[in-house]
Amino acid sequence: MKLLPLLLLPLLLCAGCEDKETRPWYAPPDTSVPSRNPAKSAPGLIGTWELTNGSATWYAHFGKDGAWRITADRAGKQIHVYGSYTADDSSFQGSMTNPDAGSGSIAGYYNGRSLALDFYEAWASPPKHVSYTGRKL
Repeated sequence: MKLLPLLLLPLLLCAGCEDKETRPWYAPPDTSVPSRNPAKSAPGLIGTWELTNGSATWYAHFGKDGAWRITADRAGKQIHVYGSYTADDSSFQGSMTNPDAGSGSIAGYYNGRSLALDFYEAWASPPKHVSYTGRKL
């Protein structure tokens, strides 16, 4: 009988534990993380990037205010998708809105001159993943 409390102790300790759900690859990034100031944490990302994936060319514009957009033109006027982002010295992630289709997310890496960007289009059925590479203009 004295062993019973010892045997039940692990069960009682785990009773308050949550089972962390895993997000599918197309799930938006965790927006509960406090925003970083991209102007201070990611100055190499800010600006205009030319993106290609072999079949299309787009322009990514990352602002100092944590906003981004993808446009069909270098000037940034013909907006296709947009959102907000957080970044550090080599990576970024953020939300994405396609006004004609729905929402998704972005994530990527950069080194100041080149960029790897992944779009996770949650509106597609099944959800779609599109990768681009880019160079800073």
